[in-house]
Amino acid sequence: MTAENQQLKNAYLVSELQLLKEQMNPHFLFNSLSSLSAVVRENPEQAQKYIRDMSAVFRYALVGSHTDLVPLADELTMLRSFAKLISMRLEDAFELTINIADVYLPVKIPHLSLQPLLENAVKHNAATTERPLQVAIEAKDNQLIFSNSLWEIPTPEASNGIGLANLNERFRIMMHQEIEINRSETYFIVKLPLKQ
Repeated sequence: MTAENQQLKNAYLVSELQLLKEQMNPHFLFNSLSSLSAVVRENPEQAQKYIRDMSAVFRYALVGSHTDLVPLADELTMLRSFAKLISMRLEDAFELTINIADVYLPVKIPHLSLQPLLENAVKHNAATTERPLQVAIEAKDNQLIFSNSLWEIPTPEASNGIGLANLNERFRIMMHQEIEINRSETYFIVKLPLKQ
């Protein structure tokens, strides 16, 4: 391949990656504002705390938007803030378990890889105190495994399907590997490749 062809290919990949990021940000913004609206109606006192946590999540999203790959530790910190927002809304109907060995924390993954997975789990599943939405994240065999219990909503809100397809494309471009999606009767599992 000539140097000119390689430059064209690199330019194409950069522009494709930028387009994928631009598709994701509005999706993230609108879902967060919709959640804020629900919290304001349900518990005005909690709304102020929600806004602080939401600001932390958006700060991470915006500051890191110019970075393609970030340490897994940073993604987990942001995910914990995002999980607080979900916990305020769902209360005892949401459980998050993170089991990641320290050796995986510096491993880099695409920016905002975990947030869309958690957002999809909340969006597509019913959650009650009797049947809480259980989300688990663990790392093993050079994979980050995100799983959530399935309590599917009979008529879920409309979805444009951008979330998982976008995530897969970003992994394909940046990591040269694709994500793996598995579904059983009780769990939805997404495996993200990790390169150490």
